[in-house]
Amino acid sequence: MNALVSAFPKNNMPAIITAEGKLPPAVAESLHGSLAAFAVQRNLSDFDRAANLRSYRRAMVGFHPQLVISALDHLLLHNPRNPFPFTAQDLFERLEFEKSCWSGLVLEEMLGMDRRGRYKSSQGQKLPNFGGQPLTPACAMPDSFVYEVIAKTSGTWLHSFNNTTDRLLRSIPRSALAESIWEEVEVKRTAIARERQLDEERQRRREAHQRSIAQAQGQEVAS
Repeated sequence: MNALVSAFPKNNMPAIITAEGKLPPAVAESLHGSLAAFAVQRNLSDFDRAANLRSYRRAMVGFHPQLVISALDHLLLHNPRNPFPFTAQDLFERLEFEKSCWSGLVLEEMLGMDRRGRYKSSQGQKLPNFGGQPLTPACAMPDSFVYEVIAKTSGTWLHSFNNTTDRLLRSIPRSALAESIWEEVEVKRTAIARERQLDEERQRRREAHQRSIAQAQGQEVAS
């Protein structure tokens, strides 16, 4: 199991980091642990340290806590400014990169859309550790992030809706997506079912026609 998942239960944290209130304990612990690794950070005054923490907080706003933890875990071992602390900008850029990677994995693994090529060579950055397939216990990303990506890209995958997409969607709670999306899904399912019925009917007609030809040929031979 992914170490991030086992250390910080991914589905037991707020959906996103906000500008107000305390950081989720797991995020605060990860941030302090990452910064404490660099000697310069330990020599800051309380005022400067508080100002730094506010800037890091601004970089995190709008991102899922588990995504922030993953980015901080990366920067702990791949700090571009070592021995100096990474900056809020470094954190924000890593968060943007990892969010793109996570979204690409959802689109490819859940919806069959080829998106990995978009981030494989992005600035030569190290890819995040997903841990496993989306919506499985081993996967680092929270289920809410997966549902968010699926909802935001619904216009694309609904356009190319097929049986594979339908099977994957049946594992998603109805409450995870807007009712308007499910209504469109039902329309697509009805269309697929209707097309399946038409295919079966056409097949029966072909088979009946072939039997008629065979019978006619048999009668000609008999006569």
